[in-house]
Amino acid sequence: MCPKVKSLLLLKLTHDTSMFIAYTYMRASEHQDLIFLCNVKWAAWTMSVVKELQFQELPTGEQLVTPFGIFRVRNGIAIGRCCEVYDGEDCVTGEAVALKVFRRYQQYRGALQRELFFLHTLNASGAPIVKHIGELEWEGRDVLVQELLSLTVRDILLCQEGGACSPWFVITLTTHILKGLKHLHDNGVVHADLKPPNILWDARTATFKLVDFGVSFTTSEQFLHAVQSKGYQAPECVKWNRRVSDPIGTTLQVKRPGPPADIWSAGCIIVESLTGIRLFSDSLKFEDVDGRLKSALSTVCKSYPLTFLKETYNFITRCLQIIPEERANAWDLLCDPWLMYHCRPSYSDLMILPTAVLRILNVTDASSSDCADVEKSLLNLCKKYGDVTGYHLELVTGNFYVRYETASLAEIALQQMTEMVFSDRTLIVTFYPLISWENEEFY
Repeated sequence: MCPKVKSLLLLKLTHDTSMFIAYTYMRASEHQDLIFLCNVKWAAWTMSVVKELQFQELPTGEQLVTPFGIFRVRNGIAIGRCCEVYDGEDCVTGEAVALKVFRRYQQYRGALQRELFFLHTLNASGAPIVKHIGELEWEGRDVLVQELLSLTVRDILLCQEGGACSPWFVITLTTHILKGLKHLHDNGVVHADLKPPNILWDARTATFKLVDFGVSFTTSEQFLHAVQSKGYQAPECVKWNRRVSDPIGTTLQVKRPGPPADIWSAGCIIVESLTGIRLFSDSLKFEDVDGRLKSALSTVCKSYPLTFLKETYNFITRCLQIIPEERANAWDLLCDPWLMYHCRPSYSDLMILPTAVLRILNVTDASSSDCADVEKSLLNLCKKYGDVTGYHLELVTGNFYVRYETASLAEIALQQMTEMVFSDRTLIVTFYPLISWENEEFY
């Protein structure tokens, strides 16, 4: 095989969660560079067996009738320690929703009450946290109805197969995390379990959003539960959790964690997105944090510009201070010049992060005399897969951009048009950043 051939396997759970779609990106060079994008559906047998064994709380096809709507259960999509999450559908509007059901055990009642309290407290227009629609009880089970989000950051990092994410991805993720934390901290709330599985991509708004407030707390309450997950625990949270687990045996005077604990977790996530590995793994030791950080960044020195890495190091050190009071807060970090670093998404970014906008590459030449015909024909093709709210043919690049009414329609269109032959050209389709579309920046 040609030495330029490389493949990037991107796993994305579709609405039909009995199957995965494997996006394989292959770039080869013989007489010219060719990019082929294949949609390969994996066999569902293994997934079906796993689902039958693990998803037990809500039966597929069940309709949940509530004062705020009727929702049909479609498929299980995630399993946690205290709950299961299902892909559901609003039977009136057809809109996809997430159904988070808590298992029928009393020890989860506290997590449920906290989740509901903070969802109601924090829900605000434009806030980068999951949108809560309502809650209900079904046969002894507590069910939360929320907007259905896309991939978790954990999914995305796994897709990179241990490799480094692009500067654009790292900066975008960091910005959205900090905006979410600023919203929480401004309202006196500490997330207390910030980690890649609890950050999800919202294809509708092209934003990373925070989820799971089951262990969150306010800065004024006298809570007594363990917080944060291993690998993302701030030093003060490690001490606090030891006190919680052994309140009689410990003689240490431990201060309750606060908002700086979330900042530490954010720093750990940034490092993981840069290097593909956890900075602390499951270790709870924090000797020579600076040396550990420098060593981690040195492993990806060939993946990023040197100036970018230097500014990245300076930014992360503001998050990973041992003493909580010495860490920067979310607002100060949002003002850091590092977040102004100008970069564009990579090809894999544009394939893995769905939006309502599609980019179709190289559909015409700038010197072509039939650009108007190409534009009209492509628009008609795109309209076959859903309502189009805007489009643009960029003559300089020969690319066509189209915005759909919803991101789900864009996903369907991408799957259908990829590798389609149009005017003797094989279509290469990617998603496109919503902010670039809105700023009329086409590349």
